[in-house]
Amino acid sequence: PVSKSVTTQNMFYNCRNLTTVFVGEGWTYDSINTASSTTMFQNCTSIKGANGVGYSTAAATNATIELYLSVKYKSNTAYWSLDGNGHLELEPVVDGEVGYLASFGSSDTAEPHWKNFKNNVVSFSVKENTTVGMELNGSTAQMFNGFSNMTSCDLRNFDNSNSTNLINFFKDCRALSDLKLGNFATGRATKTQSMFENCIALEELDLRSFDTTK
Repeated sequence: PVSKSVTTQNMFYNCRNLTTVFVGEGWTYDSINTASSTTMFQNCTSIKGANGVGYSTAAATNATIELYLSVKYKSNTAYWSLDGNGHLELEPVVDGEVGYLASFGSSDTAEPHWKNFKNNVVSFSVKENTTVGMELNGSTAQMFNGFSNMTSCDLRNFDNSNSTNLINFFKDCRALSDLKLGNFATGRATKTQSMFENCIALEELDLRSFDTTK
């Protein structure tokens, strides 16, 4: 983690075209020496963090530094990231291999790894020409529950074949109008309650890939 001795003054000074800076679990905001870091993002006029906050001429504080940064975290053998445009993306840790997310939990109410950013997500996809899925017998329950600002979701490169629980998967995605399921597999799933509840903007669903036989 970033230690108390680390200062970040002028770290990105004058990077006027820099829009996104991804940080992971090792970045701890309360460890930054703010007094020596007030110009960390000075003149970074294009910067925009995961919370959708753009550049301000005010001196940086721990609070504003956090707002300017985007997140990229590891879950098992996959990364998930959220940028300043509200795009949530999955990608494998190792190029050329399938990435697998850690299960969200054993409970029906367990939440996804990105739950704290649900209000900031506008779109979702898996990185182009890659595949990410859920680990064997894992749960994708609540995956997008309450993502009320998400308008598009592309699951064509998401391998759901290992998931056993799809409860509330898209529940209350009220703005979701563009949903690409592709070959979304449900062969192991035994729970699909409220999967599309309150998806009031959806006009059409293609569920031909769904398998409810057991």
